[in-house]
Amino acid sequence: MAVRDLLFKEIKAMPLPWEPLECASGYFLMVDVSKCRNLIPKKYFESHDYVDGIATNKIYLPGTKNIPLDLAFVRWMGQENGVTMMPNCFFYNSQSPYVAENYVRVAICKDINSVGQVLERLRNIKVIE
Repeated sequence: MAVRDLLFKEIKAMPLPWEPLECASGYFLMVDVSKCRNLIPKKYFESHDYVDGIATNKIYLPGTKNIPLDLAFVRWMGQENGVTMMPNCFFYNSQSPYVAENYVRVAICKDINSVGQVLERLRNIKVIE
């Protein structure tokens, strides 16, 4: 619970326009990234092939011409900020009425030292709109 509470508090206080959702327990803290779209470079929305030599999971959801927000967000976070998260869309069948691209999953099943390193990276993200 200490990791969950720390992540919730710190994410809420960051200048990134994202919003953690309260949870009682589990492995992930869900975070709404719907207001972060303008921060993500276009290349993450336009193609799965944004880096040479790295294989990517080429997922497209029905009805979308571009890559979903959650997938673009986590790739941006990993590639440019060194922080790994999971897109919510990977946890749902593409035909599910519950699939949503506005949420990412941040692991709360890590030790406090690892979380401290992640928080330091997240604090260093420059938010330019």
